[in-house]
Amino acid sequence: MVNSGRRVLPGVGTYFFTVRLADPESDLLTRHIELLRLSTRMCQIRHPFDIGDAVALPDRLHVIWTLPPGDDNYAVRWQSIRSTFARHVPEQEVHERKMAIWQRRVWDRPILTQADLAECRALINEAPVRAGLVRHAADWPYSTASQAYLRGNSGGSPLLHVIEGGR
Repeated sequence: MVNSGRRVLPGVGTYFFTVRLADPESDLLTRHIELLRLSTRMCQIRHPFDIGDAVALPDRLHVIWTLPPGDDNYAVRWQSIRSTFARHVPEQEVHERKMAIWQRRVWDRPILTQADLAECRALINEAPVRAGLVRHAADWPYSTASQAYLRGNSGGSPLLHVIEGGR
């Protein structure tokens, strides 16, 4: 099970997460973005959730999820996504396969107010710039910020365009 250090608050269905690879030098998430998309889709079939804003960086993800009413078990969802991804990454692309691909901890933050949501969206939108990957957030292809820019709006767009490739 995912060691998330969960702070579950009854009735809070929206959370901000940061999930990191064990190797901070790795680029597995962007190099295998299609596998990440598939892993997410497979999880959503068994354990539904909505994805708001998100960004996939080479070594980490920042996402906002909304869970169905009465279902606060995000740990099972992260376990599913992370294990599916890890099982299908080509073995030769992982340094010392005996080590886990993912950090054990899933960093979570309940989103309780519109101000919390705005702060988390800003963090997601600016993450590729802060990481030195692009000069403008809209230039990073694995971000809802870039997808919103391409569609001509600046609102929180679904991660379907990032994780699921805009199906």
